[in-house]
Formats: sequence, C-alpha cells, structure tokens
Amino acid sequence: MAPSWFQENHANSPLTCAAYFSMEFMLSEALPIYSGGLGNVAGDQLKAASDLGVPVVGVGLLYQQGYFRQAIDKNGAQQDLYPFNDPGQLPITPMRQPNGEWLRLEIALPGYSVWLRAWQIQVGRVKLYLLDSNDAANYPVHRGITSELYGGGAELRLKQEMLLGIGGWRLLRALGIQPEVCHLNEGHAACAVLERARDFMEQSGQPLTVSRQPSSSNTWAGTRRRSSASRCMTCWRSAVKIRRIQRRLSIWRIWQCAGAGRLTG
Repeated sequence: MAPSWFQENHANSPLTCAAYFSMEFMLSEALPIYSGGLGNVAGDQLKAASDLGVPVVGVGLLYQQGYFRQAIDKNGAQQDLYPFNDPGQLPITPMRQPNGEWLRLEIALPGYSVWLRAWQIQVGRVKLYLLDSNDAANYPVHRGITSELYGGGAELRLKQEMLLGIGGWRLLRALGIQPEVCHLNEGHAACAVLERARDFMEQSGQPLTVSRQPSSSNTWAGTRRRSSASRCMTCWRSAVKIRRIQRRLSIWRIWQCAGAGRLTG
C-alpha cells in the first residue's frame, strides 16, 4: 500500500490515535444508523481520515431500528416507518475476545447494569466501533436503549449518551487503544470526558481530595506539585459531575413514575 499523506508529511508526529465519538455516522445506505447533517459530517470525516491516513477510530452506537424512513400514503399523509436492522444483513463484524467469546461490556446505570455488545466496521484504513444494548442478558426495556436513533424522551436520550461516552471509552480501553485526542461530535458524548478522567484517576492512583503543598524554593519541583494538584482537582470535579448526572437520571425516573401515577390514578 502506498504511503498516505499523514505518513509522508507527519512521520514523526506524536499522535498515534484520535477517537471520534458521535451518535450517528452516515457511511452508506447499507448501514442506516444516521438521520442527517450530524451523521453526514461524521461519515465524511471518517472517510477523509482514511484517505489521508490520519490515525482515527470512530465510536458510535448500533441502533436496532435506526432512524425512521418516510413514506406517503394514499391520502398524501406522511408515514414514519422503522425498518429493523438485522445485524446479519449489515456490513458489520462482531468483536471477539482472544478465546472467541463475544466482546461485551457491563455498564452500571442508576439501579441496574446494562450489557453492551461490540461491533466493528472497516472504513478504508479507519475502524468504526459500535455498541448496542440488544444483549440477551438485559431486560427487554434495557435492550431497547439502543432501539432508535434520537427515539424516546429525555431519559432515553441521556441513557444513550451515557452508553456512548462511558461505554465507548471503556471499549477503547478493552481493545488496548489509548487515544491522545478525543473528538466529541457535539455534546452527545460528553460523558466520555468524565469517564476518561475517572480512568485517569484509577490508572494513576490520583486521590479525589487535594492537599495543599508547602511552597518550595525549587521552582521546577513547585511547578510539578501544582500541576499534579491541578490534575487532581480537575479529576475530582469530573467525578462530581458524573455523580450529578447519575443523580439527575434517578430523579427524572422518580418524577416520571410519580407523574404516571397521578395520570393513571
């Protein structure tokens, strides 16, 4: 294979991998996991990265129904159709562990866990990894988290974004991929930042609390301690944000149940 633009012009670049997180990727009609502009941009950027040889991996979700298709009935009214995406008929490959078992991840959501399956798509030189919750180990309602792109209400959307961000980063770690850069296509994958911070704390042994360090006449040592303290504070704030998101999700579920009770009572 001929050298790519990136290899010829940036042979000594420290960049080994950039992870591209997106809720949708428009690659082909054969893989209907997109709806419009956001997916169009994501798909084109993956294809451009492949053409240029830029070290990028995509991370997204595999939807059982994807986005709806439009049809017009005999009265001229629009009908929304949700064709089922049979994985066996899609250009995707299940990801396997060295022992041949399906690569699966367990993600803890408030009150329960969700198992995610992993899939791979080859986009030229670039790989796209997809996760879905349609696993037999999940309850039916949890299997439907990745049922529709942008389907359901605010709670379902938040769950999808948590699976994309948290599950996507953990998938990369399970594959031994350590990206220097995470690109978030809009704010849908914001939880990837929080999971990356949590993972950094776990790998580096950084505590959640920050103790003040005495001043030092050694400028380099003092700067190093301040840098470490700054990283600790950033990770602590990220951990607090994770807990706030989980708490809001729990409150939203309680509020919905209470509202449903008033309506049906």
